[in-house]
Amino acid sequence: MNSFIGLFWEIDDTVQYERFPLAEEIKKQGEPGYITHLISHSLLWAYEMKFKLNSDKDYDYYPRGRVNYNPVKKILEVDMDPCLHKDSLFKFALNLIFLKDEPAIFIPPKQDGHYSCYKCKSEVDYGKIYNNQKQKIQSP
Repeated sequence: MNSFIGLFWEIDDTVQYERFPLAEEIKKQGEPGYITHLISHSLLWAYEMKFKLNSDKDYDYYPRGRVNYNPVKKILEVDMDPCLHKDSLFKFALNLIFLKDEPAIFIPPKQDGHYSCYKCKSEVDYGKIYNNQKQKIQSP
């Protein structure tokens, strides 16, 4: 396995990332559950990326995502901001940096706002989505 797991952002048309070799992480974490980067975007941003990029923005300002490994399906899973799903060049860059042509799936964007940059958050009313979902659950 030559692929990597990790976190990434798209900032000014470049991919900023932190990655770890998948084979090493499987040895460290075992295979009972998802193999994932053990640091959150917010912590990595606060202690490293913010200073590296000399940015005054919050960690969730820029489009971001994560590459995990699903040991049950034996596949890499990419979960990322809806803005990035539309960009085939960005997906190509992720393949070069993380996936190394190994089997991977791009998880469809969720409507929960988790991987949403400032632009996505300004375009979507997550409160309305939440209330609609809550209403559907309570309906007979």
